[in-house]
Amino acid sequence: MAEFSDLYLNYQTRRSGHPLLWPVWVWSLHVPTRRHKGLNALAHAVLALHEAGQDDPHWIAPRLGIDSDLVRYIVVAQLVPNGWLDRYQRITEEGRRQLHGDPGRSLDQRAGLLFQSAETGDVWPRFRGDLREIEPLDHNARYPRFLQDRDSGRTLTPFLLRPNGVNPPAQPGISQILEALRLDRIARHHRRQRDGEPLDTEDVLANSIDFIDPLPRSAWLLCRVYDKAHSDHPWLVSDPLGQSTAAAWMRREVYQASRRVPELASALSKFLGEIDESLDWEAYRRREDELVRLEVLTDFPGVGRIPDLEEALIPLLRSRATVVGAGKNARPEEAGTLTIEAQKVLEHCCLWCLLCWPLANPRVRLRKQMKPDELVKAMGMAAPEISPQLIDKLQVQPGKVFWAVTKGQASLRSYLAGLLLSLADHPDHPFRPLVSDEDLMRRILQLSHDRDVQGHGGDPSGRRAGSETAIQHADTALDAVHRLTEGT
Repeated sequence: MAEFSDLYLNYQTRRSGHPLLWPVWVWSLHVPTRRHKGLNALAHAVLALHEAGQDDPHWIAPRLGIDSDLVRYIVVAQLVPNGWLDRYQRITEEGRRQLHGDPGRSLDQRAGLLFQSAETGDVWPRFRGDLREIEPLDHNARYPRFLQDRDSGRTLTPFLLRPNGVNPPAQPGISQILEALRLDRIARHHRRQRDGEPLDTEDVLANSIDFIDPLPRSAWLLCRVYDKAHSDHPWLVSDPLGQSTAAAWMRREVYQASRRVPELASALSKFLGEIDESLDWEAYRRREDELVRLEVLTDFPGVGRIPDLEEALIPLLRSRATVVGAGKNARPEEAGTLTIEAQKVLEHCCLWCLLCWPLANPRVRLRKQMKPDELVKAMGMAAPEISPQLIDKLQVQPGKVFWAVTKGQASLRSYLAGLLLSLADHPDHPFRPLVSDEDLMRRILQLSHDRDVQGHGGDPSGRRAGSETAIQHADTALDAVHRLTEGT
């Protein structure tokens, strides 16, 4: 993958789980490891420029090859607190003694590496002292292979996540770097407590930075997704820098990336595989929800376009899987729940449309004295694509449509009526292609009718919509979602 990097890194101790190669930017920086009274080279240069009358960070920064924020940090965090500059940033006598005294008195430094995600831009809370490079067997492969075991010849082929861009990011801010160092120090302390190791007196000081390279290196970093059915999450992600067993911040990053990259969501879904029904109920449902969530991200990559739609789809897909799995043995209440969840998803989509593409002048166009036949005529004029027969089947009252478009409190058919009226105000309305599909609109109206029948205990003959009909309603809702989120 030469377009981003040909450097592959591995800090993993875990050998099980589904391997991922994550794109990162690697920053080289120097931090002090002991406190001695004295100046480091960079602080010495900044203080010397202040003595010469140059105290503008924007003037100093390019001449030292560093960022102006780092100049300000050196002044505020090192030179002023130590009394080498006064509060007006003028050099003091002590500062001159430091500047022209023994140049050998300085802080011991440690060079290390800071990692920034090329996927999210987050600076990871880890600091490493070395590059642990691994060599792929084939640099030109789409998914490079690595030798995992020399004796058996077994290889490893991780899923490789391609980043959004290949241009280096801006240098992280001082506060970001210090926070990453602080969190890394905490992680090191916890690891020593966990493993029973003595505390290291040479630990990195998290309140001082001497130098950071102006540009980062790009690299791929190995981590692993592994199954943890009995934890709070059915799957976890290993710490890519090896400081802890699992990293919650890395799990969030993998999950967020799976929303952008359907192939990653699909790979995770395949890795998690079938649900073990021997799990306790809570663990079973958590794992089931995770699998359904990954299914949503795989099948509906544009789901993020509609806020909170992902959460609405999860119970629909879970309910659909239950009814499909039960087949002819599905209980009537399970089929009824599936129809209800399908209608909820459609209502969610319609409400989003009404919020983003609202009906203009609703108090005028849906006046209190408006009669149902006048509403039907208005909808027909606003949406000539839909047949009069289908409009008649809406059977809604103007007052309920008014509440739908102004308060967002109504049933599916009232939302649809308000949505049809709003088409006249928005030529580029995303629901227009769906309205033009007569079969889809007919199925949506049938879904709403069956939902109302079930809500009243069934039709006069005592029959309810069966599982096959409920599955068809679910597929209707999913079809509408796919077309809305993908713009087709």
